[in-house]
Amino acid sequence: MGHTNSGSGKQNIAIGKHAVAEQTNTYNYNAPSASPDELLKLLAEIKARLPELPDKAQVKLRNAVEEVEMEAQEAEPDREEITAALTRAQKVLAAIPSTVKAALPVGELIGKALAKLLL
Repeated sequence: MGHTNSGSGKQNIAIGKHAVAEQTNTYNYNAPSASPDELLKLLAEIKARLPELPDKAQVKLRNAVEEVEMEAQEAEPDREEITAALTRAQKVLAAIPSTVKAALPVGELIGKALAKLLL
């Protein structure tokens, strides 16, 4: 997951239907990003929390997480595919009613995984 460009910018990361965290990222694409092991650890935490969510959301999130897991284990992981799957997972969480308190911690974990990709 090496990089060749650099830049900076702000990104809003949805971490639930009513919560959005804004973070400022400075990108140095010549530096290594999160290791696949770090990403896999976050994905394991997400999967551990899935039973707390509504059934329909669990299925969609599990599919997205498994897609990221498979890609992260490739010799040359495709960051765009990983980012797309994690972004889909965020959209699933955003559709969960705000009464499901378990959605917030899962959204925070997905946000951390996305942020690690951007470091």
